[in-house]
Amino acid sequence: MAHQPDSETKFRPFLLQGHERPLTCITFNADGDLFFSSGKDKWATVWRSETGERLGSYEGHNGSIWNLHVTPDSRHLFTASADNSCKVWDVNTGKEVYSFEHDSPCRNVQVSTVRDGPTTPAPPLPSTRPRDRQGTARSRIPPHSRTAPRCGAPS
Repeated sequence: MAHQPDSETKFRPFLLQGHERPLTCITFNADGDLFFSSGKDKWATVWRSETGERLGSYEGHNGSIWNLHVTPDSRHLFTASADNSCKVWDVNTGKEVYSFEHDSPCRNVQVSTVRDGPTTPAPPLPSTRPRDRQGTARSRIPPHSRTAPRCGAPS
């Protein structure tokens, strides 16, 4: 049964002072002790949930950040931006780990993770690569998009 707050419970709203333009996304980490916000001001910010204290910002995009996602272990933050990039950030240091460049604005980012799955990775399956008529293995990614699929594009 879900916990129901009693009539004595008071909820205290936070005034978040850290963005200069409208917010576009807010998401909590799996533990609920942190939340992340993004906005049209080109940066993402991390906050402490209990107090609303601003812990830091992730700066490096050149356009509005439309969406963000944090991994379940809270180690990495993913951001999707109007500057045609999706970036991966180290949550603790605030440093950019990787940037996926695209040919159009990125509106969404989502990371798929496996919880309670096998503890060892499955062995590679080399025979699953598509082959041409002569039997030569071909790349799974078409030559015109070898970097990565577009953010939010159907896979």
